[in-house]
Amino acid sequence: MSKLFYKAMIEDVQNGKCTDAELEALLNAFEYTVKKMATTLARKAWYALEDYATAKQYGIDRFTLMIERKEVLGQEQWHGVFEYGSKNLKVIGTLERINPALHSYPSQTGVSRLFGKTDGLI
Repeated sequence: MSKLFYKAMIEDVQNGKCTDAELEALLNAFEYTVKKMATTLARKAWYALEDYATAKQYGIDRFTLMIERKEVLGQEQWHGVFEYGSKNLKVIGTLERINPALHSYPSQTGVSRLFGKTDGLI
């Protein structure tokens, strides 16, 4: 199942001591991970962000992410928890289909810059 024409939408965020810069980078990591995980059968997964290409550059390499796919009132939702020491960030997101004919893709989006992709189709 291709998720090429889907956009990750952040529905809710609960920030526990993360800085604004960490918050932005972690939300980009969440969006990226949701789109990648959506194409699999996985319902729950754990990630060490040190494995992400540019996480160290954005200061989030020590965080871990637990992400879970849940069905809530007929809608597929993604629940993620980032943790590092006393810092944590809880995120709920969904995927929404976009019409590719109505959207142009910039050469680099925030997510693609964070993870080293330059095709603009993330």
